[in-house]
Amino acid sequence: MKTTIIKLDPRHPNADRIREVAGQLLRGKIVAFPTETVYGLAACTTQPATVSRLKELKQRADDKPFAYHIGSLDALERLDVIQSRVLRFLASRFWPGPVTLIALDRKDEKVGLRFPKNEIASKMINQCSEPVVATSANISGDKSPRTAEEVLRIFPHEIDVVVDGGPCEWGQDSTVVDTVPFPPQILRRGVWVKGVEEAIRKIELGK
Repeated sequence: MKTTIIKLDPRHPNADRIREVAGQLLRGKIVAFPTETVYGLAACTTQPATVSRLKELKQRADDKPFAYHIGSLDALERLDVIQSRVLRFLASRFWPGPVTLIALDRKDEKVGLRFPKNEIASKMINQCSEPVVATSANISGDKSPRTAEEVLRIFPHEIDVVVDGGPCEWGQDSTVVDTVPFPPQILRRGVWVKGVEEAIRKIELGK
């Protein structure tokens, strides 16, 4: 497979190229893209074969779903997410930003939610008219890549499109918080974890 590489200015990404990338997602392509934490791999949920291929690339267990990546809070309604008080509080503190929140949907199933701050990521997601899931651009358990070059070393021929937006700001995975139990539980310690711990203490104290 020949990988298409699209270079974008991380602060002022070209709108036409963003539309091109979103179109590739809608056509069932796997797209590597930068976030403020690490590079991710995205797939459109209306393309189940692509999501399955993404799981194979990641060597990821079937019982470990990918997180939805959203570009606005309006997406929570479209995804049927139950917006609990705890979810709203943590979202107001950390979104957009490097924190993944787990919540319940109206099917009573847990879903992961990430609202990236990175300009390329947020514009790509907003341009895509269907829900997008994404995961770090690595083999499960390995170090996550901070640059497009690192992505291509991990997956030299397996990815359809790589969006090169330069090095990621943090180079460290997002902090993951399960908002369903009380108090909320940190499942992965990453960027902004100290701030997340402080926010959870406030939730416990009812402040």
